[in-house]
Amino acid sequence: MKRENAEELRAALFAAARDQDANATEADEYGERYVLDFSLRHAGRQAQVRSAWIIRKGENFLRLTSCYILQGP
Repeated sequence: MKRENAEELRAALFAAARDQDANATEADEYGERYVLDFSLRHAGRQAQVRSAWIIRKGENFLRLTSCYILQGP
């Protein structure tokens, strides 16, 4: 993926967050952290992607903190 595919990646991240269960990892003074792994297809290729999220103290929605490929083609 390239910079011009940013919207496609964004859509895939939010679809995964909407459709799959995230795994809680830890909670600390900043909030509750979650990890969500999903498959991403692009240009005839597939990769396993890990996304990390947080619900900060005092908030009730997820924020993306990182996203990277676990396993590629």
